[in-house]
Amino acid sequence: MNEPYTIDIIDDEFYSTHFSLSSKAFEERIYLYAECSKNPDFRKQDDYYFLELFFSVGSYGAREFLVGLNFGQAKMDKETLDHRIRSYLKAELDNDFSALVQQYLKKEQLMENWLNEQGST
Repeated sequence: MNEPYTIDIIDDEFYSTHFSLSSKAFEERIYLYAECSKNPDFRKQDDYYFLELFFSVGSYGAREFLVGLNFGQAKMDKETLDHRIRSYLKAELDNDFSALVQQYLKKEQLMENWLNEQGST
């Protein structure tokens, strides 16, 4: 059978970690996820890694995209990566993060309501 597409595994460096955030500003715990990989298009001085940050809230498991960015000049050890990732997370938390959390909760509640309606018909 001839498939219309090819999926190739990229065996380059990949690092994933997650964090738990609790704050009086939020009723539920916030989960932050970081996926960091070697940038396959690495060419410039500060783009060795590609970092994507996501979050979820409470028992909702759906991850919401927060930001994607390039950083780093060369391969880093885990401790250095964690430090850089935390600094990017802190910058996003200072950037009207509470509004994003409220939008996320509203979206998830609307989806939950819709799914409940579909189940009752």
